[in-house]
Amino acid sequence: MDGLTIGLGDERLAVAVAPGHGARLASLVVAGRERLVTRSDDPLGWGAYPMVPFAGRLRDGVLVVDGRDHRFPLHSDGHAIHGTVHDVPWRTASRTGASATFETELVEPWPFGGTVGHTVEVDAEARTVRCRLAVRAAARPMPVQVGWHPWFAGYESLAIDFAAVLRRDGRGIPDGTTGDEPAPGLRDDCFTGVRSWPRVGWSDGWSVQVESTCSHWVVYDVPVGACCVEPQSGAPNDLNVRPEMVPPGGVLEHEMVLRALPPVIGNT
Repeated sequence: MDGLTIGLGDERLAVAVAPGHGARLASLVVAGRERLVTRSDDPLGWGAYPMVPFAGRLRDGVLVVDGRDHRFPLHSDGHAIHGTVHDVPWRTASRTGASATFETELVEPWPFGGTVGHTVEVDAEARTVRCRLAVRAAARPMPVQVGWHPWFAGYESLAIDFAAVLRRDGRGIPDGTTGDEPAPGLRDDCFTGVRSWPRVGWSDGWSVQVESTCSHWVVYDVPVGACCVEPQSGAPNDLNVRPEMVPPGGVLEHEMVLRALPPVIGNT
């Protein structure tokens, strides 16, 4: 992480946003303790970054629209992943002591144009961080998917409660079927039907609850000592399977809230 960050909040809840690295949350300090992974050699492996104009995997890095293939750079698993703006510079459009808005254009290899804004608002008294993504189409209708990818560090517990999990094929893409429980072992799964907001907890009794208007959630707890709870507006590869189309000049908006919860008296 370079030195270009924007700090929001106060000693109760402090956030740093890095506009030079995809307008991601670069730090989230709750009760004096860092809750995010703050650095990694992999730009996909730290902070809490927006995923636009697709979230999760795009099969074989190919988007098919109106019979035409559009190709995107491949990740190590052979798919494109997490959109195109997670590690590009965003400009700061506005800023106050408690909020800031960042903007960038959707450029090649994305073929449809458009712009995206990311607003981060911190309410230190309520201990909440509210993130909003707004994607505006240009002159052409375009498929759009958004989401966030928070990396939580040094956690002790992860509580999730969803109605269904999307089963994966051998390459990590939903196969069109659902189940009640994911396969045994570490998770890299997409869930739907949130019944209670996911909550990440730490040894000091504090936890962070993740809330969102998004319909799908990817939970990833493969790395030792870190986990991801990723709200997104569709499943991996949904841009090809069931795309949400935004008309020319139209806007797709979604929100994620990170809510810090104090220790429960008697449980610390």
